[in-house]
Amino acid sequence: MGNKVITIALSTMLIAGAGIGTASMFQTDEAEAAKAVTAGSAISQYPEVPKTESIIDMDGLTPKVVEDNYGKRIILYKDANSRPQYKTIFIKRTDMLKVIDLDSGQLYFGSIH
Repeated sequence: MGNKVITIALSTMLIAGAGIGTASMFQTDEAEAAKAVTAGSAISQYPEVPKTESIIDMDGLTPKVVEDNYGKRIILYKDANSRPQYKTIFIKRTDMLKVIDLDSGQLYFGSIH
């Protein structure tokens, strides 16, 4: 009898807990855009951004950090239609930056200094 009670209690907790993350699965485009705006204001702290801004015109572009780990950071810059236009790859250890126009190819590869 005690095992049934424990099993029922654990099953109830599992089912109740399963709904916690479901709201994030169904985010609207507005919620995604709000996150992108926050990410856009947060990228100004990154050391490669001033060099990136000197290479590409950032007007109308929304940055999205797609990878940021110990060794590198990759940022996609999307237009108003959410289509990626530029990609930057920053190698942290060497301060090297690659800026790629996704239509015409590499625009820059060199130091951020």
